[in-house]
Amino acid sequence: MALTEAAWLAGDRAAGHEQLTALAAMDLANFRPSDLGELAVWWRRCGMEEPLPAPTTRIPWRRAVELGGDPLTAAREWERLGLPYEAALALMQVRGADAAMALTSAVTRLEAIEARPAAMLARKLAQRLGIAGRLPKMRRGPYTAARQHPLGLTQHEQQVLALIAEGKSNKEVARTLSRSPRTIEHQVSSVLGKFNAANRMEVLLRLRGEPWLLPTVAAP
Repeated sequence: MALTEAAWLAGDRAAGHEQLTALAAMDLANFRPSDLGELAVWWRRCGMEEPLPAPTTRIPWRRAVELGGDPLTAAREWERLGLPYEAALALMQVRGADAAMALTSAVTRLEAIEARPAAMLARKLAQRLGIAGRLPKMRRGPYTAARQHPLGLTQHEQQVLALIAEGKSNKEVARTLSRSPRTIEHQVSSVLGKFNAANRMEVLLRLRGEPWLLPTVAAP
């Protein structure tokens, strides 16, 4: 499902359909309700032509309401749970009179947590719908902290890096920084990408040889 999401963010419809088809070929009866709900939502978001070959009775309510055509309610529930990324993805599914308001909220949330690919996709969607002018202005250039760091890490990414260097897990990083686990997953992934590292160990080894890459930014 992560590969499906990546394909969706990249606008690669064929790749997304390939991943979803592979998932649907599994024994869906063994999926947890939360995973089945996530699969059903991505099935809809990616515009699969055939219906999902699985019962929808076990799908959690917050996923079911989006599937039922009420992504605004789904977004409010994700926000209540402290998951702004999931809330923003649900808001991106809103159409009609509420689309401008929903996409504005989605872009604001996504840019606040530095989920840039999703924010850019939301802006492209607004442009296609003819409401791009109602979105907040895009920030030009990297953030100040990113300009100052040798690898272009933002302040949030530098905070995450500092905690990775302390050996903290994603869950511990999320707890320390008071951010959602999903947000931390994206920020850790961004840090790995900027380090051109496949895993945390490669980051730690590079920090050992290049300690100046470790920021002085303190975690709040």
